[in-house]
Amino acid sequence: MKVQAGIVGPENSVKRICNVTKELESTFHLHAFPYESEEETLEIIKKNAHLVDVWIFSGLAPYIRAINSNETQLFFHLSIDRSSIKEMMLKISYNHQYNLERISYDSVNINVLYDIYKELDISCKQIYSYELKNEIKTTGEIVFYHEQLYSNKKIDICVTSIQSVYDELQRKNIPVFRIIPSKQNIKETLDKAYLEFQTQHFKQLQIAIMHVNLTKLEEKVDDHSISYEVHRLHLKLKAEILNFAELISGTYHSNGMGQFMVFSTRSSFQNKGQMGKPLMEKISSLTNLNVHIGIGYGDTALSADNKATLALHYAENYGDSCIFLGDEQGTIEGPLKQEQNISFSFRTEDPEVIEKLKRCGVAVTSYNKILSVQEKTENHSITASQLSTWLNMTQRNARRILNGLIQEGLAEIVGEEVPTSKGRPRKIYRLT
Repeated sequence: MKVQAGIVGPENSVKRICNVTKELESTFHLHAFPYESEEETLEIIKKNAHLVDVWIFSGLAPYIRAINSNETQLFFHLSIDRSSIKEMMLKISYNHQYNLERISYDSVNINVLYDIYKELDISCKQIYSYELKNEIKTTGEIVFYHEQLYSNKKIDICVTSIQSVYDELQRKNIPVFRIIPSKQNIKETLDKAYLEFQTQHFKQLQIAIMHVNLTKLEEKVDDHSISYEVHRLHLKLKAEILNFAELISGTYHSNGMGQFMVFSTRSSFQNKGQMGKPLMEKISSLTNLNVHIGIGYGDTALSADNKATLALHYAENYGDSCIFLGDEQGTIEGPLKQEQNISFSFRTEDPEVIEKLKRCGVAVTSYNKILSVQEKTENHSITASQLSTWLNMTQRNARRILNGLIQEGLAEIVGEEVPTSKGRPRKIYRLT
């Protein structure tokens, strides 16, 4: 199966990429989308998304526009590697006799430049480089950076990887060279795109199983009521499950009163089924009960079912209506579609950590959950109050767990914070 690759960039860059990749015709079908300006990037993607599996951008500027959009396809960009930089420096120095200490760059990491200068034994107190850092910048902003340095006589020449910047600096009669990615980088980028597409493609074909559970359905009627009402409600639920199964091209099975299984593929759950959130909300509204859903992915039905069962266990322990997901890597994520969402592993392979956790009475999953919560905080530290909120437990239990981890050397106190209301300062912990 050929991968449909969209090549986006200035016309000369697009032609060069297509020429270099002719030898990859057995794995790629290339679609050329040249533009006049980087600002056309999103329009090109939206108009041609149905034709393309992966997008290859000629540089960082259009790529940043793509990843900052709401588009979800695979995006890759060519990079300016060390060999390209050195080749350009050689051209500037020997062919044009410019001083290498008086150059301004853009789209190149300044640390890489310092390393190259040091490697080539070129003394340079100040290197000027305008780094994009995944932020959308206009041609005018980048041109202004170079122009100011040139006007203030801090540089003699500019080096850019962006065609529009190159054209504008030339128009202003400012000496400028355009640096381009090497042929090797073009081939490596396409190889990376192919491997990632294949990985994602096979993931989408994985089996997905969803467990839906309303454990208190039978409590909807009291002891003096006829059970017909429960059965009528169960039939309504079956209709909702059937509609959902049809939506995702799957099948379903009822495991008992208020218990269902839905079978489909990973891609159907993610794309058509929105990970079951609309279904959960509909059932919760219909029954006024908490709905717990566990989704599992796997290469086999048994593996997917095991992950779904485990995910359902965490969903039920969470309490309120929620969805948890277990993937093929052994990671549990949830509650899905909520702001306070964490992803954690339910196992660890470090025997020393396992032994310490046993001694302080903390489960491996609890430890991994705390690590996940800690990663989400700004300073990579956590308080008992934060932990209790994230993991739906009491502050007393959270403090007990954190103090136990400290005793075994798995955590430390790194500071205190003063609460907004009256009270003692809260200890700030960090897992080590």
